Amino acid sequence: MKYFTHIYGNLVIYPPGSSLSWRKLNDFEFVYIHRGSAEWQFQDREGFTCRSGSLVLLQPSMLDYIVWDQLKETHHSFIHFNLTELGKKELSLADLISWPIHKTESSKVPLYEPLILQAVKLIIDEGDTKLLELNLLNLIANFIGDSHPQDIFIKPSFPTQIQAFFELLSLYWSKGTLKDPG
Repeated sequence: MKYFTHIYGNLVIYPPGSSLSWRKLNDFEFVYIHRGSAEWQFQDREGFTCRSGSLVLLQPSMLDYIVWDQLKETHHSFIHFNLTELGKKELSLADLISWPIHKTESSKVPLYEPLILQAVKLIIDEGDTKLLELNLLNLIANFIGDSHPQDIFIKPSFPTQIQAFFELLSLYWSKGTLKDPG
């Protein structure tokens, strides 16, 4: 892989009232809540509650504790990854401190859930690693990109073919389909 040292993930269902004990992350982790909710606690920052449609981006060295929905099952996807030096450069890793930690899916163009589900499917099926890498780059760019003012955030520069792919992919997903239109 060109931009990532590793990528792995899955879909998980937690029973009501479950928790994930304190852990220190060694890499980045995206967590998307499909159903239910989760309460995050951190050692060095304020915690928050995520509901269905929320996407969380945890960073290396974070110490967190999670309590899942008390009343119903929580369905979520997770993706762990780490960046190569090129990936760090392309994604302006120097701005990491200003990256958001959680967001709720925009109702205008819901991209997070389809991107997460596609990435997890590629991971589980051991699919095309180049497509997985493009998918995850798109997820990261969408997650960090729409939270930064244009003057302080420079979007990753991708080759023309990749940029065209992202634009086409966004168009299809904005119409609510993940199927190949061809």
